[in-house]
Amino acid sequence: MATPTWVSALRHTVKDAGFREGWSVLERRGRVGIQRSWQGPDGIRQKKSISTQINWAPGCTSAVLEVLNRLKGGIDRGLSIDEAAGLLLTTEATNSTHQRSLIDWDAALEKWRKDKLAMGLKPRTFERTDWMRMQHVLKRVNSSHVENGKAFVRLAPFNPQGVEYPGGSPSRRCYVNTVCQFLQFCVEELGFDEKWNPPLSRRKLKGNNINPNIKATDKPANSGKAIPFPEEAIKPLMGSFPDTSIGRKWRLATGLIVCYGLRGVELNHLRFEDGQLWCDYVKRNSTGQTKPRILIGVDPEDMPGLSKQLLAEWVTGMTTIPRAIQREDAEASLAMSIYLGRRPLWVGMKNAAKEQGRRLSIYSFRHRYSKALDAKGFSARTSAVLMGHSRHTFELHYADGELNPQELLSQAAALL
Repeated sequence: MATPTWVSALRHTVKDAGFREGWSVLERRGRVGIQRSWQGPDGIRQKKSISTQINWAPGCTSAVLEVLNRLKGGIDRGLSIDEAAGLLLTTEATNSTHQRSLIDWDAALEKWRKDKLAMGLKPRTFERTDWMRMQHVLKRVNSSHVENGKAFVRLAPFNPQGVEYPGGSPSRRCYVNTVCQFLQFCVEELGFDEKWNPPLSRRKLKGNNINPNIKATDKPANSGKAIPFPEEAIKPLMGSFPDTSIGRKWRLATGLIVCYGLRGVELNHLRFEDGQLWCDYVKRNSTGQTKPRILIGVDPEDMPGLSKQLLAEWVTGMTTIPRAIQREDAEASLAMSIYLGRRPLWVGMKNAAKEQGRRLSIYSFRHRYSKALDAKGFSARTSAVLMGHSRHTFELHYADGELNPQELLSQAAALL
């Protein structure tokens, strides 16, 4: 029996969309079935299929492609096809006649719980904080028409009775932060569509401080200036990122900050021109503002060539900066802090530093760079320029006049 024209067209469209090797679209009792085959670690070919609620009929192409993209997104982040189907697909999401694409948020929350506990958070602590907050938020989400992360987060700053928390209140900030972390986990680790990313800026959601004149007087023992990130810990940290699309993006972002001494926000202001990396970020304060500066990489002691490798990945587009970092000012570093907070090595190092009354933070990478420049023999004047200090700070602490890019490159060639 000849294959219907619409079936041939469907399969060609699926292949053209990138689902070639290992993916098949089949008919299963009048419904669309999807089969995936792959080679296991033992070299044996394996296959698995799932059934959907999509009718095997003309006009189902867009629904099939949506399901395939969801499945692939989950698999790319380490889920099995069964896990991806159970988490990302519901009856509504696989029904070609249904207009809304619903997600099993309870299943996603359970994944997040397991991830948090695996990072060392105590179950009771999680249940009293993040779990409790998400239960209240999901009740509102499940009864609302929520289609993206922005709409999702707007349902966060309310108490269990539905009363909105005051702007700037601790409860409001906690709810917003919890929901944003959860959505970021769903996109980066579970393969949810990018539309579910939380808003780039959370300031309006959190609201203004109730009393901005109130200042904390009692600081914890580990507050204050962050310590330099230990040189010997860079290689283990860089090796701890998962070998997934998202993991490679975060490895690139972290590595660039380590090797070039960047602020988190400066990852959004990089420029490669005439064979040299520049940062165009302008930092303004009461003492002046920075200028675009040339960047010189200083490799970790036991990872020679890392800065050039990372630069090549970024310049060629082979790896990109995570979308979560594409924010301004402290929001970019906060996004990185949230992601690293799920890496056991980072959590262990932060806890160890805290026990010693010291503080490890994202800025520790920048302090490491400053320390590395000093160890390489760079003058304080040169280091100030390379790290993007304002002109006022530069002239106040280092000297009058400036170093032009050629002078910087000449010094780097002699000292590196």
